[in-house]
Amino acid sequence: MTKESSLLVKQFMSPNPVRAVVPSTRTDVLSIIQTEKYLGLPVVKKEDDTLVGIVTAEDLIRQQDETQTAMLMTRDVVTVREDDSLEILLEKIIKTGHRRFPVVSEEAKLVGIITVTDLRDKLLARGKYEAPVEKYMPSYCVVSWEDMPIPVASEQMRLGKVKMMPVLNTELKVTGILTYYDFLKVIEIVDREKTVDLQSFGEGEPGSWDSNVVLLIATKEVTLPSLPIKTVMTTTPITVYRGSSVSDAAKKMRRHDIDALPVIDSDGSLIGIIRDKDLMKALLENL
Repeated sequence: MTKESSLLVKQFMSPNPVRAVVPSTRTDVLSIIQTEKYLGLPVVKKEDDTLVGIVTAEDLIRQQDETQTAMLMTRDVVTVREDDSLEILLEKIIKTGHRRFPVVSEEAKLVGIITVTDLRDKLLARGKYEAPVEKYMPSYCVVSWEDMPIPVASEQMRLGKVKMMPVLNTELKVTGILTYYDFLKVIEIVDREKTVDLQSFGEGEPGSWDSNVVLLIATKEVTLPSLPIKTVMTTTPITVYRGSSVSDAAKKMRRHDIDALPVIDSDGSLIGIIRDKDLMKALLENL
């Protein structure tokens, strides 16, 4: 049995995490996310801290005309308990691809949160995991061009089902990395009016409408400006060589407070991306 195999969630979780509450609005959630720089928040009932969902920056961007947190959040939340083993947590990370897990009591009350970052910084970056990062790279890598308009890049991420993308210039060199947090730097909430036509019905009958009625509905929608992504992306990205060890990659991520690294070969060409959640497989293999 390794030392890691006896570890429990409560040894790594953060108690009393930042959370959103219901009822609340998109503006409330956006304010917390921008202030705290978290891309996802557990959502609890205001009166008793019962966990009811999780809301992310992606939810805010994708559901452009929704304003209530209860409608934005994901209700089917994958959770863990304080006394769950590290193995149980790692299996959930690898199965779901999630980076953050609310920790709940038997009564479904929120008591903490545990993230991939916690395990990366406290175990991988401090240990000796010598396998090369290329062993754990995803088989695909969605990339974008530095002059791509922000809304188009957002669609690339949605369709590619990724949370971040390396960004290339015309020489195919990596010039940046783009994440959902970058979109939050320029997100706009604008007032819009929608028209709804109520078609005539029951022509000639008593009480019928003889003409269409048009309703104007005022809404607030999220939009992204059509600027090139190079204006918001993280420039001069930190990269890692394909043969570097898992622990070296984890140390780089911890040092620069990032959760992914473009992976390059010996001539500096991009060959993929490694995320800290991909490295969790190395932890599980060593239990």
